[in-house]
Amino acid sequence: GRSIYVVGGFERSSGSTVGTLERYDIRRNRWRRLRSLPVGVNHPTAVAYRGRLYVHGGYRARTSLSSTTARLWVYNPRRNRWSRLRSSPTPRAAHAVGIVGGRLYAAGGANESGSLRTMDVYSFRRNRWARGPSFPGPERDHTTGAATGGRFYVLAGRQGSRGNFTVAESYNPGTRRWSRLPDMRRARGGIAAAVVRGRI
Repeated sequence: GRSIYVVGGFERSSGSTVGTLERYDIRRNRWRRLRSLPVGVNHPTAVAYRGRLYVHGGYRARTSLSSTTARLWVYNPRRNRWSRLRSSPTPRAAHAVGIVGGRLYAAGGANESGSLRTMDVYSFRRNRWARGPSFPGPERDHTTGAATGGRFYVLAGRQGSRGNFTVAESYNPGTRRWSRLPDMRRARGGIAAAVVRGRI
């Protein structure tokens, strides 16, 4: 709708992982604090779908990038209430998410095993996760995702000492295939993306 939601992360004053939820009202130019996520997470992903906010993954450690979670939460703005949904097969943080055709796609990121290129797919109708095909590019975290035109995009990211990447890929759910896109002009990691009128 007319609001922007910000959830989780590190709190500046204490350096601790929090579950804080804040909403920015675009018309009124005003922030408001809402009910916090039941657990603190840093480096989670969030996406809006049919009037609700979904938050997936992240690190649960108090002051570090560890204790990766696979939990999926949904926030109902009308009731100011969180509910826990089924956890994904793979715990991950600093990953990419997007929604295409009633399914949430979560790809890349990292967990205790290192950087990832795997993908998990959640069906809202069935409340069930399934494994999807891994993207072909290098394993990477601190990436970003977007969905538009019936495709899911995973853009850039980094992998430890290898630094940031320029790689960009798209996934077509209809064919269950990934496609390599032209490289981005600059290597980037720890970034954000949004879709405006069909452009990322």
